Amino acid sequence: MKRGVAALAVLIVLWCGLVWLSGCGPDDAPPPDPFLERQRAALVPSCQDDLALLVGVPRYVVTATLNAADLTLTGRQTIRYVNRTGKPLRDIVLRLYPNLPQYIGGLGLDEVRRGEKVLEWSYEAEDTAARVILPQPLAPQETLALDVEFHAKAQAINQDYVLYGQARGLLSLPSTLPLLATFGADGWRVDIAESHGDAVLADVALFEVRLTAPETLAVVTTGTVFTTTRAGGTRLTYHIVSGPARDFGILAGPELRVVQAQADETTVYSYYQPAHADGGRAALWQAAAALRIYNRLFGPCPLAEFKIVEAPLGVRGMEYPGLSLIGDGLYAPANRDDLEFLVAHEVGHQWWYNLVGNDPLLSPWQDEGLTEYNTAFYYRLLYGQARAAELKRVRWTIPTESLVKRGRDAPIGKPVADYPAADYEAIVYAKGALFFDAIRQAIGDEAYFKALRTYRRDYAYRIAGPADLLRAFEQAGGRPLDALYRQWVRGE
Repeated sequence: MKRGVAALAVLIVLWCGLVWLSGCGPDDAPPPDPFLERQRAALVPSCQDDLALLVGVPRYVVTATLNAADLTLTGRQTIRYVNRTGKPLRDIVLRLYPNLPQYIGGLGLDEVRRGEKVLEWSYEAEDTAARVILPQPLAPQETLALDVEFHAKAQAINQDYVLYGQARGLLSLPSTLPLLATFGADGWRVDIAESHGDAVLADVALFEVRLTAPETLAVVTTGTVFTTTRAGGTRLTYHIVSGPARDFGILAGPELRVVQAQADETTVYSYYQPAHADGGRAALWQAAAALRIYNRLFGPCPLAEFKIVEAPLGVRGMEYPGLSLIGDGLYAPANRDDLEFLVAHEVGHQWWYNLVGNDPLLSPWQDEGLTEYNTAFYYRLLYGQARAAELKRVRWTIPTESLVKRGRDAPIGKPVADYPAADYEAIVYAKGALFFDAIRQAIGDEAYFKALRTYRRDYAYRIAGPADLLRAFEQAGGRPLDALYRQWVRGE
């Protein structure tokens, strides 16, 4: 009996010693972060550990109300920002993208606070940015919480291409929240985007949004609806978590229909107008197929939900985090081939734009050319090499040869502003795709896909530069590619 008690005492002493050495007893474990824990709902199970990479990214906690009668969104957001610039900051810049001329909308600030202190701000960059003055500098690694009251206004627009506003049964409000500007080598970036290129340059962030809207509207947003509650009368409040996202989009329409399918771990939704049910189902199948193929080739898409939405964009498309807007002009049976190509392209941007970012203003080829070229593998794996070769000939080789014949050829590595709008797609998309085809032919399929998986892994949730992408291809292929880069990207 005494021997048993002595042995038990030894075990207790050993156990206590192990707990002390490990420093992780029950009372010492840090409590889970409720904000991050809720974000798990927006991530596929295999990528939920990525939250460890996102602890320090900006956080937006938003409460907003959508008024469908006057096309307004009003709300308040708390932005949590950690200064990771390496230098003290005397101001913070918020981008107000709906004030761009091509958006034909409006976004303004009503009040900015830090705690109880009201802060001063001023509009700049043609009202597409607001510079908020801090009462004292924000030191490196210091955390700032800003409370921002805002109002956004859309218009009813009768045009073929409507990016922001109400048209043909859909209210489109992409990039409708005040977003932190990206901090570059020369300070806060306040570039004014050209209408023929993408507008938003943003770091990855996490959004938690409580959006109240009329229950008569089908509401589609970035992210995953965590809960839905009745807000009184005929309104609903959607509690949404975004997962890693560079933007937050809101779309709503009274007649939208939806179908869904599973693509590996991601649930895919296709929203469409009632007259285009066949096109909506086709877009669903195409998006699910593209997600499965790209998951296999590049590594998993981290988002638990992905949505394709028929939008008033004519025959064009636009990418947002977890959302792809597809022009309503492609949903007719006669345009089904173009619908499939655009869906395959826009799905690819969930890797090359949202997951791995780049500068869409200064190096648009880095995501557009890459995404464009990777659609060839969608066609090759689904329909065979002959179909992929025809895609290359029609969509990329012929337009590029036409540029040369007309004396309008240019390297793919220029900023958007340096290209005439009429030549932009042929150079950045078509010729850009041929550059990546030349890379693949130089290093082979195996090295090409290895490079992209490495690029995805190393630059997930970051903004990569052209040299980072080139390095991934060179390391995977085991050979220098600077001659190709100088020829295609720089025009040397």
